[in-house]
Amino acid sequence: MKSTTLFRRAEGFSLLELVVAVAITSMIIVGITTIIFHLIFHREHTQDSMIASEQLRSAHYWLSLDGLVAQNTEIGDDLETPGNEVLTLFWVGYERRDAQDNQLADLYEVRYLYDGDAIRRIKNVTTATYDSDGNLLDLCSSNLTITVARNIADINIGSDNLSLDISLTAVVNDVENAKSFNISPRGVTDL
Repeated sequence: MKSTTLFRRAEGFSLLELVVAVAITSMIIVGITTIIFHLIFHREHTQDSMIASEQLRSAHYWLSLDGLVAQNTEIGDDLETPGNEVLTLFWVGYERRDAQDNQLADLYEVRYLYDGDAIRRIKNVTTATYDSDGNLLDLCSSNLTITVARNIADINIGSDNLSLDISLTAVVNDVENAKSFNISPRGVTDL
């Protein structure tokens, strides 16, 4: 009787098995690479979108803050002042008295300038001091300039008789976001 071997002769993988294994491994690698690429690209896209949205939100905040208290507005550039103005707002702050019983009044002028990329806000506050007879004693001015928003590709300001209609577009890399809003300044009867 012939003895049977406990172990069969070891055989290698067939060519078909190797081709199937390489194909499955390739699909897994392609899938993982695609996922990683989309995660990186989507993160950058999301980040650009968030930056554009934040810039629009900042511009909306400042324009609304000043626009709501304005008593007078001018849309467009007045050629007497430097810069490309898109909007100028005026108002008088509340009056108060100092320790010598002189009356103080703050006069505000806020100009918004657009240079093709950024919106800048120039706030000029002039404080007038009057004696008890109404005679002007002193004028004191201060200026503050801030950049309200960057990456602004377009700004349009229009008005119907009682409100300002503002449209902004921000572009960061290839991501474009737009925002439109309406402001009704206090005490304005006609723009």
